[in-house]
Amino acid sequence: MTTQALLELFIVGAALLLRVAAVDYVAFAYLLLALYALLGRSQALQALALCWLFNLLNPELTGGEAPFWSRHVVLVTATVSVLVRSLLILRAVQCVHPIVLATLALGAFLVFHAAAFSRAADISLLKAILWSATMGAVVSAWANLTPDAREAVGRRLWWGLTATLCASAPLLPSEVGYQMNGVGFQGVFSHPQNFGVTAALLGAWSWCRFLTGRHVLASAAVAAGCVGFVFLSGARTGGLALALGSITAMALMPALVPGGLRAAASTILRWRVVAVVMVLLAAAYFQIGAIGDFLTKQRGGPLDVLGRFYDARGEFLLMMWDNIQQDPWRGIGFGVASLPELVVVERTAAGLPVSAYIEKGIMPVAFLEETGLFGLLGLVLWCWLVLRRGARAGLTQLTVGLTILFINIGESMLFSPGGVGLLFMILFGWVAAGGRPAARPSAPAGA
Repeated sequence: MTTQALLELFIVGAALLLRVAAVDYVAFAYLLLALYALLGRSQALQALALCWLFNLLNPELTGGEAPFWSRHVVLVTATVSVLVRSLLILRAVQCVHPIVLATLALGAFLVFHAAAFSRAADISLLKAILWSATMGAVVSAWANLTPDAREAVGRRLWWGLTATLCASAPLLPSEVGYQMNGVGFQGVFSHPQNFGVTAALLGAWSWCRFLTGRHVLASAAVAAGCVGFVFLSGARTGGLALALGSITAMALMPALVPGGLRAAASTILRWRVVAVVMVLLAAAYFQIGAIGDFLTKQRGGPLDVLGRFYDARGEFLLMMWDNIQQDPWRGIGFGVASLPELVVVERTAAGLPVSAYIEKGIMPVAFLEETGLFGLLGLVLWCWLVLRRGARAGLTQLTVGLTILFINIGESMLFSPGGVGLLFMILFGWVAAGGRPAARPSAPAGA
């Protein structure tokens, strides 16, 4: 093991120990992640993934909650680390990876819109700058890694997520595992919804690894465990996204990639895939009542998925639609609540906003409400470019990308780097950059 590898292992181990065990020194765990992010592109991506995990851990099981500024330190440091290495300011525009340019263009639009049209310009600027910088850095980091380094980071993320869910299993018989509401299983996370959508995302990823012959037994076991965790968490959005993402990827693959029909057919018709699908169909048939209870959250109720979705999001949808009708072109401002009284803004002593959490769901409608028609068109174009590039890399990236988008129909998280959305951004960047090798020769994996 090289000296750099030992240093990295020490930093990550110390950060984990401080986050879990040191009540009075939780912020130092984030500072170590910031130091780790400075070591290279792949380290920056892994530091962001660990930051996501640290943000979501149940404070009752760990060293308490960290100051809000600590997560921003990691985001800023990782962004600086990646952008300095990419030399985006000094390089000619034509040398920049196309998907990075598309991401920065969307971010520039959000920043301009926040300054020009937002009802709460300071809040919108904060959110637009934070998302644009973080997402730009994530996509740039993935795009400028060598294919081998990209594969290595993706493998570490999969095993890291698997280890997180395995660490949650011992809490199944404990009240701590259901602490938030007494019903949904939250594992080591602070909320069952966050745990459920994470399990759904890992489940879709593992299912594709199984289909493509990557660590078949381990991938099958993880996928099965994730399905169980999704049901236990009660995260209907996650469950539907897992199913729809997997099915839609199979259907879209032939249209997005030359020869995709032949590749999809050869994957689907493998004997182990056929056997597993038959077992899943049989299980679904005999457990249709349990599936209906999961989707409707009421025992023996009618299977009215759209009706239950409207019950959960209808109030938000109506408020968003009222704002859209009033100004469909400019919108109300990126990250702004439909009604001002629905958001609590945390500010520094100098009056600068540091947090303004809103809950809307239905990301396309929320984006239309906030940024207008042109903003929605920009979002659709960007997502389409990401999915096309992901499809070129294979079924796994396309499925993960679609699962992320389906989750964001019920839970708008892709534009929230301060919470569970950070994982979505990291993996969406992986999807975006997975279509071809790095734009230029890159340094070894850690560069």
